[in-house]
Amino acid sequence: MTPSFTPYFLRKLDAYQEIRRQDRLNRGPWPIEKVILIWGGSEHNHLDSTWKYDDIKKRVQSSGINDNELIPAIGNLKVKKLVEATESRENISKFTDEGIVMGEVLFSIQKPWKRLGYWISLKSFQLLIPVLLLTAFAATINQLVELIKKVSL
Repeated sequence: MTPSFTPYFLRKLDAYQEIRRQDRLNRGPWPIEKVILIWGGSEHNHLDSTWKYDDIKKRVQSSGINDNELIPAIGNLKVKKLVEATESRENISKFTDEGIVMGEVLFSIQKPWKRLGYWISLKSFQLLIPVLLLTAFAATINQLVELIKKVSL
């Protein structure tokens, strides 16, 4: 695994943005995937620690989820690289780093003020990039004007 040098708050903002996208689409087993990820980010947040299908089955049964819904959700998480199968055993998995980060964000945005904090951070970051680009563009134009003035004298 290649180490990630992306600042942690940017990774959390990226996860929040993906969560918002998935919530808007709301396709298939996404609500079940959220339950699994919240468990991973709040209670089972050890990268090297594995879990069995039965462990997650016990956890989600209280949410009214049956086996037929759980298997596709775990499959989707594997495709999204939020969960990975370990060794050759099919029913044993572990969360990836990205899966735990997404689970932590999902767990924290259950509180309305945390959700608002992520939204404000995301909007601030989205506004900061164009402002920086415009500032750099204006500075470049200013330098070009100064250079043209010097050349024309």
